[in-house]
Amino acid sequence: MAFLTHLGLLVRNLERSRDFYVDVLGCREQRRLERPGTRLLFLESGGATIELVEKADLPYPDEACKTIHLAFEVLDVKAEIEILKRRGIPLESDEPIPFQGGHIFFFSGPDGEKIELCEPLL
Repeated sequence: MAFLTHLGLLVRNLERSRDFYVDVLGCREQRRLERPGTRLLFLESGGATIELVEKADLPYPDEACKTIHLAFEVLDVKAEIEILKRRGIPLESDEPIPFQGGHIFFFSGPDGEKIELCEPLL
């Protein structure tokens, strides 16, 4: 049996992505590693680990990363939308989507990665 340990995400600018995931989404910085041509930052969010990877010699792909989305659970999607607006985060819409007795909401991260906010399932 295999267990997921973390999700790696290729980013254009490690510090910009760090600020987004820590300051906007509330992730906690775990550790940093630097290797020739590669900078890594590990973030924790609710027991899950996200590894941000910046490659100096690798051109960033024209398309956003191939993930479908990263989902973050929040208690109140509507309140989080207001916080995103105040922080100047570009949003695709202003309204959450009703889903299984709660709400979900999608927007994009700094490199075009799709982010989902979801309320706990009832």
